[in-house]
Amino acid sequence: MSVRSFAVFLTITALGAGAASATQVCDPNQALSGATVFADNCALCHGADGQGGKTPKGAVAPDLTALTRNAQGKFPAPLLADIIRYGGSMPDHSIGSEMPVWARIFSAECGPVYSRRVVVELTKYVEGLQK
Repeated sequence: MSVRSFAVFLTITALGAGAASATQVCDPNQALSGATVFADNCALCHGADGQGGKTPKGAVAPDLTALTRNAQGKFPAPLLADIIRYGGSMPDHSIGSEMPVWARIFSAECGPVYSRRVVVELTKYVEGLQK
């Protein structure tokens, strides 16, 4: 786990989901890699390969490599983007609303433009994980 994701995890754990570190420094114009954002923020719960796992609080994070298969062959990009933005769960998964509201976290770290870019890059990255 990266230092950044560990700091975000500790902040979320201490202050509740949706809280971000006030000391986070970033460049909202930096190049974004969906793979890097995933590794830094999502792999803790969903696994490095996106195949799911247990969250630090013991909830089950869904297998992100099966989203297209579970949606009758069509990748659910709008639904996934909304879940990244607002938290929540995919249909047929039992994670409830354990997932942080990442848009709020990314926006607090680097602003709303950066947050929107992250959601787009993460959605594209997860689409590439489909089996």
